[in-house]
Formats: sequence, C-alpha cells, structure tokens
Amino acid sequence: MCSSTNGELAVFVCVRSSREGIVFAMSRNLPQPVVGQEVRVDFNKPPPHINFLYILSEFSHRLLAIDRSGERGIIPFLMKQLPEGHYKRVKEGRIPGWDALVAYHRNTQVVKGPVPAASQSRRGRKRKCE
Repeated sequence: MCSSTNGELAVFVCVRSSREGIVFAMSRNLPQPVVGQEVRVDFNKPPPHINFLYILSEFSHRLLAIDRSGERGIIPFLMKQLPEGHYKRVKEGRIPGWDALVAYHRNTQVVKGPVPAASQSRRGRKRKCE
C-alpha cells in the first residue's frame, strides 16, 4: 500500500493523466517505418486527437504550480512533443488548427504575483442588529 495521503495520490493521478492525455492528443497514426527510411511528420497539420487538450484543460486547475511548469512539469513535457519554435508560430496564428494547444497552454500557466482573495458573499454572515 502507498504511504502517501489521499491528496498526494490525487495529485499524482492528475499529473499522470495529464501526461498520458498529452501523448494521446499529440499522437498521429503514422505508417510503420521501413528499414532505412525516415518517417516525416507534418506539423503544419494538427494531430487527429488535438481537441482532447480542451478536455484536459478542464482539469488543469487541479495541478500544483510545480507540476505545471517545474522542470518535470506538464508544460515542459508538452513543449517536448513539438519541434523547436512550433508553439510560438501556433500562438502567433501562423499555423491554423492548433487552437486546443493554445487553450491548454493558457489554462496551465502559473499565475504570477498575488492571487486575488475570494470575495465574501452575504450568505452565511450574521447581520448586526442595532
């Protein structure tokens, strides 16, 4: 049995699911390479399952900051799936069809600076009687 708490286990499962989801979203149905031939991937066309990143982005808020952008985080893992400079061209809109990638990257960004405090609602607070 694992000696970690339920919270640690939930974070592990979330990170593991995110990594596997990225691999699935970025996978392509490529033919088996013939010995001596190189299979070229056309990164101008998005992979067939790229929209799965929209689903993953719904769960990205559960990731800790270190799991998002740390050395072994989700964002560096995602960038390793792409050729050098590809995300920049996608973000600038020069390569269409990759909107899910931009949305996922935006949703997994770590917020810099102070986090705004949640506003208190009137519900649950007692009124002062004068």
